[in-house]
Amino acid sequence: MPLLFLLFFVATGVVWSALFIRSNELLFAFRTRYPEEAKQKIQYVFEKARHPSKFLYFMSSASAAFLEEKQDIDLLSRRRLVVRLSIAALIFPFLGPAILTVLAFSGALK
Repeated sequence: MPLLFLLFFVATGVVWSALFIRSNELLFAFRTRYPEEAKQKIQYVFEKARHPSKFLYFMSSASAAFLEEKQDIDLLSRRRLVVRLSIAALIFPFLGPAILTVLAFSGALK
């Protein structure tokens, strides 16, 4: 059981790390390719301070519509990956303990 718990803990860390890295790559690529639009649409985009709006813009449908309008396939695929990683980052911390609880009550972990 401790090994399974460690496995879920490590998997959650990997998903969160991947989300952090990929979302930063997406932000930097977006502000490099479209500096004027980034300045208008994302608050504090050119400041070093962390701000939720830098991440939340890419979760909105406005960013998808803008990237589809520009036909930027690379940034669209990066955005899709960030959205999928965000969903996984929300699910993984609950999925691991839930699976372990079901296995413990079923008697599979003896």
